[in-house]
Amino acid sequence: MGLSAGILDTIGNTALVRLSRVDEGFAGQLYAKLEGFNPTGSVEDRSAVAAVDELLRRGELVPGSTLVAETGSVDFAVSLAQTCRSRRIELVCVASPAVRSAVGGLLRAYGARVEVPDGDAADESAREAAAGELAARIGGHWPGPHSALRRAQSDPGAAREILEGLDGPPDLLICAADSPAVLRGCAELIRLSGLATELVAVHLVADADDPMPSDPGVEGVRHRLLIDRATAARACRRLVEREAILAGPRSGAALAAFERLADGLAPDAKVVLVFPDKGQRYLDSIYP
Repeated sequence: MGLSAGILDTIGNTALVRLSRVDEGFAGQLYAKLEGFNPTGSVEDRSAVAAVDELLRRGELVPGSTLVAETGSVDFAVSLAQTCRSRRIELVCVASPAVRSAVGGLLRAYGARVEVPDGDAADESAREAAAGELAARIGGHWPGPHSALRRAQSDPGAAREILEGLDGPPDLLICAADSPAVLRGCAELIRLSGLATELVAVHLVADADDPMPSDPGVEGVRHRLLIDRATAARACRRLVEREAILAGPRSGAALAAFERLADGLAPDAKVVLVFPDKGQRYLDSIYP
């Protein structure tokens, strides 16, 4: 690694490692792209930079201005706080109680102001309304719902790094559905390069009986799988026991999705799992 101009320049070029023990019955090649190696510990560093830089490019933000963003995502909130601090943007984060409880102190350490609206703050529409009203009152910029802030972005960096790190493209690439910038970047690079790689989007949900969430709106996704948190947590514990990788729930969901699909793969299949997060923020819920 050479000299970096700033912390955001260290985003990407994350480790790609072989997984050899987590599924010893799989005869093919299984790899994990460890996005927890990004500076705040998650793939959302890529998404946050893509979103903020697009707003700067369009002139909707300038250094010294205020961004009002609502989010129920712990990882994205922290990544957004880091990006805004580096780009000299004031951030007001309208967050769910879960976000404030988990990382409120971390957000404030980055200089972000954390607001939890009255009423059902766990409800996305309630946070959206509160964020819009707050932006109008303080003269900040609200780019729209959390989903809109992230959906329009595309970051092919992770996909490009995977192709550069492997001897030939993977047969299967599994990525979190709620990381749309990275998922879209993977889909676009697969299409533009004419690859036969099958792209799988994994949705992490609270309960196995939950309905499939809305489509992430990414063309080129071959399969969409639903993994509940209990299943993801068990996969996380297998991962640390067999590979010594302490991963977060979305990473466990990617592993669980692979295990669901493994029987239908060719014996020499090459599979890459994008692990979006580290497990340190989830010690109490996954590794009691």
